[in-house]
Parts: sequence; C-alpha cells; structure tokens
Amino acid sequence: MTQPNSAGSLANSFAPLPPLNRTESAIQAIKSYIVNHNLKPGDPLPSEHQLCQELQVSRSAVREAVGQLQALDIVRVERGKGSFVGDMSLAPLAETILLRASLEPSSLNTLRDVVEVRKMLDIGSAPAIVKALTGTTNPALRALVTTMENKAEGGEPFLEEDNAFHQQLYTHTSALLSQLGTTLWSIHMQALRSAEVGTDKLDDTARAHRKMLTAAEKGDLDTYLVAIDEHYAPLLSSLA
Repeated sequence: MTQPNSAGSLANSFAPLPPLNRTESAIQAIKSYIVNHNLKPGDPLPSEHQLCQELQVSRSAVREAVGQLQALDIVRVERGKGSFVGDMSLAPLAETILLRASLEPSSLNTLRDVVEVRKMLDIGSAPAIVKALTGTTNPALRALVTTMENKAEGGEPFLEEDNAFHQQLYTHTSALLSQLGTTLWSIHMQALRSAEVGTDKLDDTARAHRKMLTAAEKGDLDTYLVAIDEHYAPLLSSLA
C-alpha cells in the first residue's frame, strides 16, 4: 500500500470530528482509515502533518492518538520513517489479564479461568485439526511428543515442546484462532509457574499429547476430545 503523498489524496478518508474529545475522535478516525483502505500490518499511514490537516486537530492530539494506538499494537512508529499499521496482536490482552490476575487475591482462580478458555479453544478447533491431519504422518509433531515423553520420564518440564506442539496444530485453524492460542499460551505459562505439577502429572500430560496426535492422524475426533480433557486435567487440578 503506497502512503498518500498529498492532502487531496486523503479527501473524504476521514469523517468530520465532533468538537469534544478530539484525541478519542482521532483514534477512531485512524482506525476507520485502516479499515476503509484495507491496510495490512506494515502498511504506511498518513504522516503526522497530513493527519493534523485532515482531522483539523493539534499535533499533540494526533501524537496522543497514535501513542494510544501504538500501545494497543494497532500502530507502529519507526523513528525517522513514520507510522505504520502494527501487528495488531493480542499481546495487550495478555498483559492486562496477567496484571489483573496478579492483583486479585484469588489469582489462581483467574488463571484457572484462563486455562479453561484455552481448553475450550482447543475443543472448538478440534474438528478442523482432526480433519486436516486425518491420514497424514507428522514427523515434526511426533518428535515433539517423543521429547515430551523423555523429559517427563526424567521429571523435567517440557514447556517449549508443548508450546511448539500446539502452535503447529493451530496452523490448521484460522489466523485469528492461531493468534488467540498464542496469547492464551503466554498466560498459561504464568499458570504453570504458579502451580506445582508433579512428575506423575507430567507423564499424564505427555501421554495426552501422544493420544491427541494419534487420534488426529486416525481421524478419531471423539478420542481427540478425550485426550484434550486428559491434557488439561493435571493443571486444572493443581489450580483447584
């Protein structure tokens, strides 16, 4: 997407702003511009000067609007280059949930709720994953499961392998579900740091991953769903 290079090319790109709360209005206008022009992460946005002219607001209002959008990962600012559409990740959501969990007396309950949501995400994406893997052989996933089993046998956590396993499964879902899964995983890691999971439970979790993969490759959705439940049972029990 080529960045507009004249005020005229921006005509009608932004709706007129109401007199009150100019910064909030600028935020909404910039978001509308991204949507209306079908911009993607990395595409350039109009310059600060162009935004001020089109929105008829002060430079400080535009800077504050861009700053707030940057905090939400909607806008990315590169010094000396300008503003671009951000990755629009769900990282701010993860930070908010983690902070909320750390401030609440019942933080483990909050983390348990997050893990429950992640479990529901896995259940919801199960049909697409099983359909995609039915009749296939997946050496990379099998290698990850084998590593999990070996580490569990020695009483060693396997967080990286667990994460990689689920990230590969999420590639068979939509981009949004994949991103949501990644975000929930980061929160899941916080839950694991707050709970003591014994060696026997590590073994159970590793076996559940093997069961998930085998069921998916065989096209057995029912067994896959049972394996998901077995996968999350040890952690949810620790957070009870």
